[in-house]
Amino acid sequence: ALANTFAPLASPNLSGIPIAPTASTGNNTTQIATTAFVVATIAPLQKNVVFSASANNAQTIPANVDTKIFFPNIDFDNTAVYNSPLGRFTPQVAGYYQVSAMIGMYSSACTIYLTSLKNGAPWKLLYANNQIGSSGSGTSLVHCNGTTDYLEIMAVIGIAQLIHSSSTFQVILVARD
Repeated sequence: ALANTFAPLASPNLSGIPIAPTASTGNNTTQIATTAFVVATIAPLQKNVVFSASANNAQTIPANVDTKIFFPNIDFDNTAVYNSPLGRFTPQVAGYYQVSAMIGMYSSACTIYLTSLKNGAPWKLLYANNQIGSSGSGTSLVHCNGTTDYLEIMAVIGIAQLIHSSSTFQVILVARD
């Protein structure tokens, strides 16, 4: 009679809501995966990384000096990894990112060089104009490790002046590792 009150070891037919301990995220064993484990594991994969910020008319760029551009007005940052005071985007998902930037000037047209920075060093020249212009924009792809890599924007312009509030810095994850 006692044997009929327990589920058999092979192919048990469980009733109700069976519970099990939830493995830690990243566990790669033969341990049973609970729904909580599955949700925690796939949630980061379902959320894409998107970010956009703009300038605020408060930064003057000196003439012919490599100058990091700050974009304090956050339009959106769905993973909250942009540090506005540092002007730094530090993605927490490893993969390839599309980096876009645009810089506009309020007054004099001049030469403009716009560069993306990775970990504080020049990564890709986004825009170069030896002619006379009042704005420049560009896009590049960069791989980030998802932990320590960070992205910034730098500009060099021919005449010292205030950058326009329409200047933007945008990042989107295009492929995960």
